[in-house]
Amino acid sequence: MAKAFRAVTVSTLSNNGQSTPKYDKPVTLNVNYDPQGISIELLS
Repeated sequence: MAKAFRAVTVSTLSNNGQSTPKYDKPVTLNVNYDPQGISIELLS
């Protein structure tokens, strides 16, 4: 079962360290882990 993180703010980070929002509104992250790896899904 996926672990859901709601109202996550996603930002980009420039070379000078400034953070800029990637999306206009918060997103939901669904995270699934299994022994072969991890998958992360962004939902708006």
